[in-house]
Amino acid sequence: MEIFGLSPEQLNVIIGIFTGLASTIILFLIFWVQRAAKKQMLMFRWLDQYQKHSEFIARTIFDGWHKGSGVLASFNYDANGLSYKGPKEPEVTSADQARRHLEYGYPSIWNLYKDAMKESVELSNQMRTLMDSYMQSIIVNLSSTCPEYRRVEKWSSPMRTRIIYSPGLFGAVLHAISNRLKGMYPGSFDVNTGEAEVLDDQGRISKMVVTDLTFAGYYLGRGDEYDIEKLKFAVQNLILKQQITKMVEEYQRLLMMLQNSEKANQLDREVRSLSGRVLAGEKLKGTCDLCPPEPS
Repeated sequence: MEIFGLSPEQLNVIIGIFTGLASTIILFLIFWVQRAAKKQMLMFRWLDQYQKHSEFIARTIFDGWHKGSGVLASFNYDANGLSYKGPKEPEVTSADQARRHLEYGYPSIWNLYKDAMKESVELSNQMRTLMDSYMQSIIVNLSSTCPEYRRVEKWSSPMRTRIIYSPGLFGAVLHAISNRLKGMYPGSFDVNTGEAEVLDDQGRISKMVVTDLTFAGYYLGRGDEYDIEKLKFAVQNLILKQQITKMVEEYQRLLMMLQNSEKANQLDREVRSLSGRVLAGEKLKGTCDLCPPEPS
């Protein structure tokens, strides 16, 4: 019996061909589905790994580049004297990798960082030069009014008598003038007399009655009562001296520019924002040698 003019043998051949083709298609579909499922699994795994890497780098960027991290230069003067800190490399794990993500993934933030660093160095150098002149002016004035005094830069015990402690003196004058310029109370002297071990010119140690002078918590020097009165008078003149007052005014102006730098503040805002967005799930831009390779 023929169907569509085909003999049973011919029908069997055609059926066999279609059956084989269907089997091949089914096998291909099974292979394709398995391959797609595996690729999807690898992609999900990579996305998880990359997000963890992104979060790690985001925290590193924040720790290494936020305001106060030390990547910008800073300058200050306190009771311990001059404090200049040049810009330093971020002291955090994987700083090099974080730098690459910043530099190539976020060029605007990277350029802002370079501009802020340059500005901080320039301002700090100006302040350092100014304060060198400020201290030299005080030394010159004291050399003429208190020539018999020794100047010491570091505290030691026992101390010689009739000494001026330079860090304390420079800080006290700066403190008093700064407060006066702000309309605040400049501070007051405090005199303390008592027995102390003193080192003489021959290096011998002996106990004697000495008078110590402080101003607003800054230690100024040591001597007998006459010496201290003379030192007090010299310090009062320094606080009122116009030349030194102008230097302190310029120091305060530069200090405000350094501490309130818009570039430094903007860098801090950008770094905080970037870190927060990535920790919230945003994909980190840029690449580094720690980035997990994306599956092909």
